[in-house]
Amino acid sequence: MPVKEGFIFNEWDGQEKDDPVWSCRLSCNEGMTFSQAQNCEEQQRKILQNSFPGEFEEHLLKKIHHSFLDLEKLAQKCVKMIDSSALKRGEEVLYVFKENMHQAMVTDVIFKSPKKVKSPNKENNPDCVYDILLVDSNKERNGVSRKSLVRSVATPNLSMMKTFIRAHARRQPAKSSAPWIVDDTFRSIYDIPAKIDLEKMANGNSGEPVQKTFSLFEKMTHSKAKKEKPSKRKGDPDDAKPKKTKSTKPKKELVQKTIADSFATAIKKSQSKEDHDPPKEILDRTTDAYWSLMKKVVTPAWNKTVAFRDECSKMMSETVSEDFLAEFSIKRLGNKPSTKKIVDLKGLRPLPKFQPLSDCVDSDFVSFLGSSGVKFIDVLYLANYFLNTNLVKMRPLQEGQEYSNAELQHSALKLIWDLLKGEKSVAASFWANYISQTNQRDKIRFRSLQVSQRRLKKAGWLALADWDTVFTPEARCRRLVDAADGFIERYPDECTPEKKTLPLGTDRYNRTYWVFFFVTFILVEPDHFSKDWYIIKDPETLKRTIERLDPREANEQALKEVLKDEVEPVKKIFKERADYENDPPTERLSRSQSMDCDFEEIVKSQLIELSEKLYQGQLSNVDEIEALQARISSAEVMPTCEVSIFTFNIDQLRGLIIEVTDSIMDKNIKNPSQLRPPNREKFYDLVEKEEICGLSVLISIVWESVAWENFKQRQTIRSARLRARVNYNED
Repeated sequence: MPVKEGFIFNEWDGQEKDDPVWSCRLSCNEGMTFSQAQNCEEQQRKILQNSFPGEFEEHLLKKIHHSFLDLEKLAQKCVKMIDSSALKRGEEVLYVFKENMHQAMVTDVIFKSPKKVKSPNKENNPDCVYDILLVDSNKERNGVSRKSLVRSVATPNLSMMKTFIRAHARRQPAKSSAPWIVDDTFRSIYDIPAKIDLEKMANGNSGEPVQKTFSLFEKMTHSKAKKEKPSKRKGDPDDAKPKKTKSTKPKKELVQKTIADSFATAIKKSQSKEDHDPPKEILDRTTDAYWSLMKKVVTPAWNKTVAFRDECSKMMSETVSEDFLAEFSIKRLGNKPSTKKIVDLKGLRPLPKFQPLSDCVDSDFVSFLGSSGVKFIDVLYLANYFLNTNLVKMRPLQEGQEYSNAELQHSALKLIWDLLKGEKSVAASFWANYISQTNQRDKIRFRSLQVSQRRLKKAGWLALADWDTVFTPEARCRRLVDAADGFIERYPDECTPEKKTLPLGTDRYNRTYWVFFFVTFILVEPDHFSKDWYIIKDPETLKRTIERLDPREANEQALKEVLKDEVEPVKKIFKERADYENDPPTERLSRSQSMDCDFEEIVKSQLIELSEKLYQGQLSNVDEIEALQARISSAEVMPTCEVSIFTFNIDQLRGLIIEVTDSIMDKNIKNPSQLRPPNREKFYDLVEKEEICGLSVLISIVWESVAWENFKQRQTIRSARLRARVNYNED
């Protein structure tokens, strides 16, 4: 509810909506428009809702209602009341013993003087002690004083308490000494009784003078001053004896004015040197030295009250004060799991700077992925799948040996890079291995035609995988991911839980942390695919990351615990990478060189081989085999697309395949067969549509459709010059 001229408005009053005359009720920020004041209050209420413990609300509101204290003193009193109020039976607390914190539960409240029992809500009641049960050891402690027990629920700081008061109560703006009045809603919820009669205090309603009313305010808001008794003088004033005063030693300052002074003092004590300024890294909050000394500053204030800590924080700069209070909150949290999310959480330790991905992955490969639009998370998914299904070609191992993570990473990423670049020979070998593996329980089909694996050539495997229809790295990556998804869906028994990789957790920036079984570092995935990946590759950065993760936030606390458990295994893979990088190049699996194969030559040689065998076995009606083979060898195969490496002008080659297939006599085709009429016409339609890789598969289908049991070797003599043929079987 925005405020104007000290009055609260539930909604716009119709005037000055866009004028900067409004202020936020909770933060007291001024000079805002009506909508800005509304938004500011909504944000403050969200922070209050997420950060303020609800169990203190009723007790505080009863204390606030009709209080005459100003905001500062009232907030201090409320904080002190919570910090030292009596505990209840069954309440969870922290037991402070020899500077250690133990989780405990109050089992009984005991009063020392049964005849004169003080109120259990009396602050630091000396006649009240507690029996507690230690949760960890299941041991009891009897007669524990209130000073040794700390509530498990964090006490709100002074700033948060002021926001709470302004959010739930108000006072008449024109009269600074007017009482605080809790909102009607909360008065009815908690049945808060009135402490004063406001009607009698109002001017003109009761007929009582205002002066009398304000004298009543003064009596209730000021502590009673001690009346000084007149000194008994004997004789003249000069003869009066001076009063004896206790010698007071100057109290040692509990907290220095600036955190820099505290740091400098700590350094002097540790090094025992003359006065000197603290080094710059001590004042840099991104360094370990800063946070190490921050802990030393927090420790003396641990057992003090919240008001004391607030006073300490006021002596510091704003940033250092936030860090100071944050460290205190972390210390109080202990090992208790957090359920909070980061909502304007202050005093967060800055996470260390991570190394770029190119430090451990080929920088050319990283640049290639960035320029081609391929997501690195897809690359990791493919590498994980390829290695688990033995699709990566690895060097042979001797008995008792095993592959290191570094070698697995190098081989898997090298294969994926070659596939994405379009290396035809690598792709052909890969898809031959993949199709054979995934179809070992089923028959292979191409355009609904059955195919035999034994006659397939390299180009044919690419056609079976539809690899000849994808022309960009991004499209190839999608095709590989679809293949991996298809295998997992088809054979779920092969995908055991041991082969699944789950993230370690997320941090405050929604970055996801990964460790795969084949990498030698911790991967840090950004919150958006357009941002860069980072890695943690050394124990120092890992240790610093664990220390800087904030346990006040649920996700970071979970990630912190997981990383603690994984420290030793991760250190081993760090060492593996270092050993692998120190290996001589000859001991590594060398990078596969481009072995591009000419698909047009493969198809021509297939067709020449088929026509030769048909002719030699007298299975076709071809008379001039040399002329046919010469036309096949000289058939024009010209690329028709600069982007695609599989698209050619192959009309002549298509016609020759149809001619060779049509020359096979019907009696020499298996029955039933895919080439017997009328299926032969459908087969010719496929020949007219397929590209070079598909033609290789169709030639293999023709080969398998021939009844080779009818083969009869032709007896001929060829003249080297005239190429004459003599058939000795003729009469």
